[in-house]
Amino acid sequence: MANKNKNQKEVNEKSKKLKSKDIESLVVEISNKGKTSAEVGSILREQYGIKDIKKETGKSVSQIRAENGVKTELPEDLSALIKRASKIKEHLSTHKKDLEAKYGLQLIESRARRLAKYYKRTGKIPTNWRYK
Repeated sequence: MANKNKNQKEVNEKSKKLKSKDIESLVVEISNKGKTSAEVGSILREQYGIKDIKKETGKSVSQIRAENGVKTELPEDLSALIKRASKIKEHLSTHKKDLEAKYGLQLIESRARRLAKYYKRTGKIPTNWRYK
C-alpha cells in the first residue's frame, strides 16, 4: 500500500512540473505515434498524472491535434464503427448462421453510413468517400 502512495506522489510531482505548452507538445508527440485522442488522454492520465487536459491547457485533445496539424484519415467514431463492423464480418465468416450478429452488423453499418453522411455534409471527410 505504501508503495502505491509513493508512485502516486511521483506522478503528481511530474504533473505539477508540466506547463500548458509542455502538455500540448506531449499531446502532439503521442499523436504522431498513431494514437487516437482517447488513447492520448489515457496515456497522459496514467503516465503523467494529468487528470483533465482541457482544464490544464484550456483546449481539448482534438483541438490541440487540429492546431498542430495532426490529422487522422477518418474521425475516431467512424473508424471505431468500421473496426467493429470488420470484426463482426470476420466472426460471420466462420459462424454463418449467427442471426444476431448479422442484425448487429446491419445496425452498425447503417450507423456508419449515417455518420459518414454527416461528416460529408460538414466537410470532415471527402464527398466521394464511401463505406464499403
